Amino acid sequence: MATAQETFGAIIIEPLQVNIGGRTLSYAEYLALPATQRSNDEADVVDSRFTQKLLEWLGFSEGDSIYNRPTPGRPEDKPDFVIKMLGATAFVVEDKSTDEHFNEASVKQLRRYTVGTSGYCLWTNTRSITGLRFDANGQSQILVEVRVEDIFGPRPTSLNQEANIELLRLLFRKQRFTDVSNLIATIAVDENTWRKQAKSLTDDASLQTFITESRFVLDSLVTAIQARLSTVANELEVAKNDLRASRQRYASMTTDLLNRLKGGGAVKVDEITKLETRLHDLEATIADINITSIEQFKPAMTTHHFLSGLHSFKKSMLSYQHFENVTLLVASRVVFMQPI
Repeated sequence: MATAQETFGAIIIEPLQVNIGGRTLSYAEYLALPATQRSNDEADVVDSRFTQKLLEWLGFSEGDSIYNRPTPGRPEDKPDFVIKMLGATAFVVEDKSTDEHFNEASVKQLRRYTVGTSGYCLWTNTRSITGLRFDANGQSQILVEVRVEDIFGPRPTSLNQEANIELLRLLFRKQRFTDVSNLIATIAVDENTWRKQAKSLTDDASLQTFITESRFVLDSLVTAIQARLSTVANELEVAKNDLRASRQRYASMTTDLLNRLKGGGAVKVDEITKLETRLHDLEATIADINITSIEQFKPAMTTHHFLSGLHSFKKSMLSYQHFENVTLLVASRVVFMQPI
């Protein structure tokens, strides 16, 4: 049986083709283009070639969605797709161009779009998919994130996102929204009917039957946990790469600055030497943020340890950003001959 990731690739990614300048590009080839060549592609690529296939993968048909229409009573709000089930909004989908990113503005826009609904929504730019839910107070929770580009893009990574894709399907598939009436009919019965339908758990056979029938729920919980751990692992991998790139960038910047100052002739060499010592001392303050410590946050821990470790890492990154700001301040003062 094909996995969620395999069907995702077969239904959504493989058929996706974009024609540019007489060339027909695949999903990976298209995303390999510079962002400037992919701007304003929301309608042509994201809406028509990606999201419609995504909805098909989730089990929806064309008649289940309303495309790009103003919200009744709120003409300024116009979600790209509103998915309707049993006369109510199941969730909304907001698409963006492939050169845009998910940010706080995205959350604010989705908060407006989900007012008066169940609060479920999807955001995508084809490179990633984020599933959220807003509660009655407008507080958002990210339920799932799939970094599609890291799986099918021009530079795929080795990080496993199978659980993330499976969770996306579990949360937003059509069956989840159409089974509500059957679920209510099954649960909302009088006591006599419930007693007749109730199953005893007093013997091994009935207990085994209960476990078997509960396996779907347990499997879903496992999938949700695996997806969360996968997302944290992805975030840590990105942070690790960013840290490595930042170290190289600022080491290069410091060296270039010092070389240019030494070659200027108008600055005393002994003062530059003092500055060089100070800069290297500042650089040493990020020694506690190393790749090994980042690796230690990866999934051999409990969720509590994960969150605690991630919080500590974020604090360390703030310290590193402080180092970056101080370095730039010191450099600017030397360039303009101001006292440090």
